[in-house]
Amino acid sequence: HYGYSNENRHFVRAFLDGTPPTLTAEDGVEVMRILMAAYRSAELERVVDPMEEALTSFLPAAVRDAAEG
Repeated sequence: HYGYSNENRHFVRAFLDGTPPTLTAEDGVEVMRILMAAYRSAELERVVDPMEEALTSFLPAAVRDAAEG
């Protein structure tokens, strides 16, 4: 399911082995930044820079629709 199971397994194994995970929270932030840029790009029908400041408060349409109703 969207890679979450594998990601969780990776972190649990790293914790149990006492080793640092290969991914960090910063990596997760970067992945989300890229995903939000892709969603915003699709909505605006234009290229969106993943470093665009507007992404910090952007909610994709599916999230906005769910919140409304």
